[in-house]
Amino acid sequence: MDDYQKLQNAIIKKSLWLALGGTIIFMALDYTPVAKGIALGALFGVLDLKLMALQMRHRLMGWRRTTDHLCTLGRFALLSIPLLLAIKLPYLNLAATVAGLLCVKGVIFFTFTRRASSG
Repeated sequence: MDDYQKLQNAIIKKSLWLALGGTIIFMALDYTPVAKGIALGALFGVLDLKLMALQMRHRLMGWRRTTDHLCTLGRFALLSIPLLLAIKLPYLNLAATVAGLLCVKGVIFFTFTRRASSG
């Protein structure tokens, strides 16, 4: 397994652990819609990361721009699914779903800022 794959797996693990921790805390506090929103958002956020990594590899291999734009549009459509579900369903919290979607981005941000400050 190359370094890129190891980094991707580490980010996914940290994101899922963070989302699991938030979900458990809010379930213990009896905020079930918030817990479900975090879990749903984190799962779709991880799926978005996997698709983004796949798209990056294909972009480096020289895909056509049209295919690349369709992949980006597909990722945005994928990210809209949990948001639409959270808007329509009363047992999902919209703010928590957005927080779950941003969980992966937060892990990436803190991973690289911590590395930059220590190195």
